[in-house]
Amino acid sequence: MGRAFNLSIPASTPIVNEGIVPISVCGATLFQCQSDLQFAYDIADFQSNQFAVLASGTSSNQVLPIGSDKTILWVRQDPSAGLPETTLYVWTEIDYKEAY
Repeated sequence: MGRAFNLSIPASTPIVNEGIVPISVCGATLFQCQSDLQFAYDIADFQSNQFAVLASGTSSNQVLPIGSDKTILWVRQDPSAGLPETTLYVWTEIDYKEAY
C-alpha cells in the first residue's frame, strides 16, 4: 500500500546548505510539488550541480522506481529563485499493482 507524507520545503535561500531537507524513500515513489524542486543523493552534490529538477504541476506526476532499499534524498528549492516555503507531497513504497 505504501506510505504518504507531506513535507514543508523552506523558502529558497542563497546561503550554502540552508533550506535543504532530507527525505527517505523506497521502491515506486510519486512526488508532487507546487514549485520546481531540486533533488540530490548527497548534500554536497548541490555544490557540484549533480542534482535533478522536478518541475511543478501535473506534468511531473510520475511514479519513479527508486530501488528496493531505503534511500535518502536531499531536497531544496532553487536558491536563486527567491520562492517562499512550499509543500512536497510524497507517496513511497507503492505496491506495484497500485501504481500501474
